[in-house]
Amino acid sequence: MIGTHISKYYLSTLLIVLLFQNISISQYSIEGTVIDGINKNPISYVNVGIAEYAIGTVSDRSGYFKLEDERINSSTEITVSCIGYETKTISASSLNKNTSIVLSPVSYDIEPIQITSEALKKREIQYGIGNGIKRGKSIGFASQQLGTEVGALLFIKKASYIKSAHFEINHAKGDSMHFRVILRPYEKGEIGESILPADVYIHDVQTTGTIDVDLRSYDLKLRGHYLLSLQWIQNDGRDQNEGITFDTKRSWNHPGIFAKLFSTGDIEKFTYHGRLKPCFYLKGTVIERN
Repeated sequence: MIGTHISKYYLSTLLIVLLFQNISISQYSIEGTVIDGINKNPISYVNVGIAEYAIGTVSDRSGYFKLEDERINSSTEITVSCIGYETKTISASSLNKNTSIVLSPVSYDIEPIQITSEALKKREIQYGIGNGIKRGKSIGFASQQLGTEVGALLFIKKASYIKSAHFEINHAKGDSMHFRVILRPYEKGEIGESILPADVYIHDVQTTGTIDVDLRSYDLKLRGHYLLSLQWIQNDGRDQNEGITFDTKRSWNHPGIFAKLFSTGDIEKFTYHGRLKPCFYLKGTVIERN
């Protein structure tokens, strides 16, 4: 009887242990803080993702992030990327041993540009399409995950000095919006990394109309095809990014919507109502190199 009682006790204990193991696996999460490898300060709005499961997020202003998914296990690889820093891939098991992810800054060799006063006085040109006070069909972000992105392909025929970026919003129901502006080169179907030397953020209340972003301090001299996009980087309420939609317009020049489903995923092109594209555009002036 005693042996039977002990056996039942150990069996019950084993079942409880296995049950808690199953719960732990089914609710597996990873979390950590991303810090600068030189000054040891936290890095805000870093892209953190798992390509295998097409999930991702963005670190908050304190560099902290958390990802939860039942498929995550000790060998799952997490990719961490941010403008101005090396991209790093680590395993979930490594992250659980040390919750700090250290990124090393990288420097960019940017060719110096000299802008003449005559060039600055030239007529301003718009690269991309806008609707102005009119409103077309609306589009939103591709997903509800932090790090999701939406963009439009633009063409700059002549070398130009870029002054500003513009994004038309036609619907907003939330209380705030937090975006990262991203500008990437696009050549023969290949999309490069952002050419902005630093992160450009938009932190504002949600409102309809056009968001204007000053880019003059970056001395951007561009020619060719570029993908201009917005990335959702922070949630401030239960509606998240559901309340934001952007205006679109029919275009015969590079139509389509470019979107990223999660922070470290690939950018994909989607067709929406034929030849529509987001009303995202740049403004600048044609210049000559001295």
